[in-house]
Amino acid sequence: MVSEIMTIGKEQLTLRSAGKATALHEKLLDAARDGVGIADIALAAGYQPVDYYTTLVCCIMKLGRCHHVQDIVEEMKKQGVARTIDFYEVAMRQLAGNKQPRLALGIYEQLAADGLKPSAVTYSCLIGFALAVNDLRLASEFFERLSALTTPSIRAYMTMLRFHGKRQDWRSSLALFRDMQHRGVDIDSIALNVVLATGIAAGEANIVEEFLQEVELSNPSIVDIISYNTVIKCYAQEGSVQAASRIITRMRCKGLRPNAITFNSAIDAAVRNVEVSEVWRILLEMKAEGLGPDQYTCSIVVKGLRQALSANHILACLKLLLEADAICDMSLKVKLYHVVEGAAMDLGDTSVLRQVFEQAQQLRVPATPHKREIL
Repeated sequence: MVSEIMTIGKEQLTLRSAGKATALHEKLLDAARDGVGIADIALAAGYQPVDYYTTLVCCIMKLGRCHHVQDIVEEMKKQGVARTIDFYEVAMRQLAGNKQPRLALGIYEQLAADGLKPSAVTYSCLIGFALAVNDLRLASEFFERLSALTTPSIRAYMTMLRFHGKRQDWRSSLALFRDMQHRGVDIDSIALNVVLATGIAAGEANIVEEFLQEVELSNPSIVDIISYNTVIKCYAQEGSVQAASRIITRMRCKGLRPNAITFNSAIDAAVRNVEVSEVWRILLEMKAEGLGPDQYTCSIVVKGLRQALSANHILACLKLLLEADAICDMSLKVKLYHVVEGAAMDLGDTSVLRQVFEQAQQLRVPATPHKREIL
């Protein structure tokens, strides 16, 4: 029976073959209860007992019996079969493949109780398991042990950085980035941008900009357009047009060309700070770069219309909507024209209101409640 089970394990496992293997194992257990141990039966068949149990783990996992892995470990103890690091690592990989991080951590506890030491690769996996169950303390412990063994892989660092990002833990993210620098890890723009985004989320805009300024000096450069846009978005939320413009200038000095996200964020900053002239200046700058307004540009500009009511501002918004008509879907156009019509009514200028209605009709935008009331 042992040979049959081992043969099954070497083949492509199916539910049927895995079920057959576990049924055969139950028969072996009956034999073991008669005074013959599983270890003796496996050795007599020419197999190492631990290899036999490793195969059995794969079979029960194929059947989806994840919680039975712990039972296998207990059975091995009763049968006097020593567990090896390879056995435990296979068990944890199988559980990870079945998205059972908590059970995988339970197997690690057995591994540790047996006095075994995980490999660097396994520690990297354990970090992921711990974070999957939101145990930062355990994840940090695993990371420290991994760091003591070797320089963690960029993947291990990224796992920790992303988790710190979710918690908006700027200090821990920065400390981890410094460790990467100290160890000579090949840091890329993805890692940098995760750190920047964490700092922004934590409300550390000025410190993050100083950090970005420092990293700009790295060679080779790891700063990309996303790095700058991340900081600009933060200044947009604060309504700081000057700061956003300053970052755009630095971006250009680095030979990077601003994109639509860059300009839309800068326009948003101007809208939030009710700097109408800056809104249109930045829009002209955007067009000079060969970038036309998109649906986001229109939404950002129009949403701030009522903060600075004037005929010129409303007419400029109308022109903007006309330029971007082809790329805005009808539902968005209805919403935007509704806002523009409302602004024109608040202004009380019938001439402007008529132009709004005429353009909406020309572009076949359905009449809003405002228009129906007037008509």
